[in-house]
Amino acid sequence: MGDGSDAATRMKNIIALAIVSILGSIALFILFNYKSWDEGGQIASLFLMTICFGLAGGVLTFMYILPTIGDKISEQMLSGSGKVEPTENSKAIAKLMQGDYDGAISEFQKLADEKPGDTHPVMEISKIHADKLEDPDTGIAYLEGALEQGEWDEEGTSFLTNRLADLHIEHNGDYDKARSLLQQIVEALPGTRYSANATHRLRKLEEEEMQAQLAAQRQEQQLGVEQEDEKV
Repeated sequence: MGDGSDAATRMKNIIALAIVSILGSIALFILFNYKSWDEGGQIASLFLMTICFGLAGGVLTFMYILPTIGDKISEQMLSGSGKVEPTENSKAIAKLMQGDYDGAISEFQKLADEKPGDTHPVMEISKIHADKLEDPDTGIAYLEGALEQGEWDEEGTSFLTNRLADLHIEHNGDYDKARSLLQQIVEALPGTRYSANATHRLRKLEEEEMQAQLAAQRQEQQLGVEQEDEKV
């Protein structure tokens, strides 16, 4: 994962620098030549120059300044009295804030291997796959594998199973699969608060699915109206 992440970072840097160079060249060309143009051209060119400088500054800010600020904030959050005291997942968090998602997954996986009963790194890995890398199927498969292969206590089993249900709903709209997972908690942990919570969520799930269906119908109707308007 590291080599792919480094290559992706280098490519991002090349693209960012190319964009900034092009925008900067356009802005400088306007700056040195706008006085030779007529009044209307000067006004338009100055406006365009401002946009170019603004876009170039925005690219630099997004690519370099914000990640640096993120690192500083992360360090401050991890510091008790001005001196940085890294936590176990500080490397993973830093990579996550920098947009190095493969690197973050690698760091979280190290934590998962070191602490087999800790649900946090497992949950974070599934979230990165689903939300950051836009690959929910891999996030779901990872979480399913973790549940099957790991030795979890009742709390860990309930937490990860609920998270798996969330992924099926959020990314696939699969309420049936979510219900099946919650029912597994009810049956596997009878008489516990985890079973009670799953039962309560099963009841709420019916309402959530109905609301989602209504929203989808409204969206479909709106799309139909827009298509009819375009024909007219």
